[in-house]
Amino acid sequence: MSLQRQKETPWLTPERDFSFQFGMGMLHGYVKVVDDINKVNLDSMGDWRGMLWGRK
Repeated sequence: MSLQRQKETPWLTPERDFSFQFGMGMLHGYVKVVDDINKVNLDSMGDWRGMLWGRK
């Protein structure tokens, strides 16, 4: 990945679900890993909660 100021898109190949948080918690989300994107049941994901780093 180039460290110069340009648009870079790092590719991820996650093996399991995870939540993420950037900055001071202003941007956060959840990555759900599935076998087939065409067979995802969004209702089965339920209500996820983002992780607050450093807290349990």
